[in-house]
Amino acid sequence: MKGYVIYESHRLSALAFADLILLATSKTKAQNLLHYTEVYLNSLGMRIAAEKCASFVISPMKDTWYMTNPDLRLLNGDEIPYSAADSSLRYLGGHISPWSGLQYKDIVDELASILERCRGALLKPHQKLSLTASHIIPHFLHKAVLATPPIFTIRAMDQVIRNHIKVVLHLPMSTPNGLLYCSKRDGGLGIPKLEALVTSTMLKEGITLLNSLDPAIHALLKETKLEQRLLSLAKAMRLSWPILHTTEH
Repeated sequence: MKGYVIYESHRLSALAFADLILLATSKTKAQNLLHYTEVYLNSLGMRIAAEKCASFVISPMKDTWYMTNPDLRLLNGDEIPYSAADSSLRYLGGHISPWSGLQYKDIVDELASILERCRGALLKPHQKLSLTASHIIPHFLHKAVLATPPIFTIRAMDQVIRNHIKVVLHLPMSTPNGLLYCSKRDGGLGIPKLEALVTSTMLKEGITLLNSLDPAIHALLKETKLEQRLLSLAKAMRLSWPILHTTEH
């Protein structure tokens, strides 16, 4: 199938990882692609669960665009649910809006809510600290890297985490933040700092994509202006660009 045109030269008909996204330029082509995919999956002993899927058509206008229901159906007649412009789709652990892309506006409130539940759990302070550092922060690190929020949002997340740690350990709010972030071997708590982790991870993964030899990847990077976004991120971290070397840890 020809799929969707990217940067006027490359076509993609599917994005296949843990989740599957099918791309087409018309309702008819989308329906045909869905049927081809369903037949292939059926041959592997797998099936598509319509209730776990979503579909939409983006139609451009002069100065805007609108969305409609493509009314896609499986071979057994089950209809693929329509995802409206104000809806949110879950993809690889993140939420994507057909209207505004990857969502991050509620990420600070979501983090604060989960940390509040952690504080209310029947655990000892050191157990709450361990839970925060080993599970909650890595979970939101993935969300932040995927959604690429602005730097002030990431800093707000760090502030929420600092306040949480100080409350859990009954520390004054005036306690120097260096105590939280300093490594344990140097007498600190070794709490991961999202501002450093998110930005460094985003830069490292972005550079890996820029060095890809896949022409479709390069077309996608040009279409999304990834290098300009990485440049802005590097400037926010006071790093020179381009970054020529990255080190794996």
